Amino acid sequence: APRRARLRDEYGFECVCERCAVELEGDEGDEGGEGGEGGEESGGGGVDLAYVNIFVLKYCCGVCSGTLAPRTRPPPAGEGGAADEAGAAGETTPGVCNRCGGEQSEEEFVARVQRAMEGEEGV
Repeated sequence: APRRARLRDEYGFECVCERCAVELEGDEGDEGGEGGEGGEESGGGGVDLAYVNIFVLKYCCGVCSGTLAPRTRPPPAGEGGAADEAGAAGETTPGVCNRCGGEQSEEEFVARVQRAMEGEEGV
């Protein structure tokens, strides 16, 4: 509970918010040698694994497990006014992997989610 200790030392109070409570439960669970799963079943503080799976499918490369991030396209070259360039400057390409350079389009992401829901693709 480093956060809780820091709040006590620096601000002089014992925090009892949900975040500190989950952190405290996680620390107590680690003493038993079970790993960091102590806070997962605390009343309402659990994590929905469906959301975690979708996040992984969206932002982890299916080839090398690198991180996918959108690459912003540069503004178009030319004499177009600010109004003409505003839309194009904010466009993004598919997710690009930081390790292998592979790309994943939105359509490929949706297909990966569908395969995962059908049990064909592990997350």
